[in-house]
Amino acid sequence: MSSVEELMCRSAGEGDVAAVQACLAAGADPDALVEHASGGQAALHTATDGKHLACIETLLAAGAYADIRDAAGRTPLQLAAHGCCPACVAVLLAAGANPRAADSLGATALHAAAQHVMSRYCFSSNLRVVRQLLAADASAALLRDGLGRTPFEVAVLRQAASMARVLLVEAPQQPATSC
Repeated sequence: MSSVEELMCRSAGEGDVAAVQACLAAGADPDALVEHASGGQAALHTATDGKHLACIETLLAAGAYADIRDAAGRTPLQLAAHGCCPACVAVLLAAGANPRAADSLGATALHAAAQHVMSRYCFSSNLRVVRQLLAADASAALLRDGLGRTPFEVAVLRQAASMARVLLVEAPQQPATSC
């Protein structure tokens, strides 16, 4: 990893498209993992975390892998789902991001969206994210995380009634489990 890749990762997180383009032109690897306080992340992770759509598109156009994993095994799609960013989710899905990809704890993008306690600010955005993920692969709603929970069960545990309702009504039938 070089300092140009560190600069690209930081610039992507700040939404500086021109700097990201300059780093790519200088030969930066769009998939290089850069160490941060929270562990290694690629520029696509930092751009997604910051909801910087133009940077996400620039990195994907330069060949960034849509399902690249950070140090915790999370994909950019999981970060976009947790961050209530429907535009980011749409771009990542269009680039081939896998809605079934699980992190090191077994959680998928649907788990990330379901566990996010919705504020009024992102309520409708988060429901749109869940619907986008279900449209991409409805069967992902049946996947269980490392604790054995489906996204529906995560929403119930987080007391996210509206999210649980959407998953119950719009996702495939949840298998019965004992509480």
